[in-house]
Amino acid sequence: MLSINDQFAPAAAFLGSATVDANPAHVTYVVDTARDAPNHSIVGDHAYWVSGLTIRSQSHTATNGDPEGETDVFSHGFGTSDPVASGSAPGTGTLTGGNMGPLACAGLTQTWSPPAPAPASDTLDINATNIATASIDVSRAHVDCNVNLNITTDGPITVTLAGCNRTVQAG
Repeated sequence: MLSINDQFAPAAAFLGSATVDANPAHVTYVVDTARDAPNHSIVGDHAYWVSGLTIRSQSHTATNGDPEGETDVFSHGFGTSDPVASGSAPGTGTLTGGNMGPLACAGLTQTWSPPAPAPASDTLDINATNIATASIDVSRAHVDCNVNLNITTDGPITVTLAGCNRTVQAG
């Protein structure tokens, strides 16, 4: 319906001149291989400075039945804490100006505080569910090749530190 309505001005105004931080301190990603299209070079196995993500078991599935895995990596190298979320608040509105007349809509809004300063350290906290492999770009994660890895996993995982000639196995 939204593509037929052809009214994206409110969304563009909402986004404004916002840009994406290419190197956030905290990266969470779900690997859902059913969404991949390798014949079109579309493979969802990376986010920001975490890449090479593969799932360990095809039998670990999401509620929709697709095999998936999840990784959550926090770098203490940035010297920040996670922003605090306000909690979602429901709202309603009306989208006007498109091809279909006024459209009623409902949504949720949420804001986050700026990240607070925290002691910087050469440490990564890695939480993995059904992830067999992961690679970390240490430079982009603001750590070095001697980084301390705190790994929590539900099974075997191999973490490669790109450019460091170092792999760590856990689980």
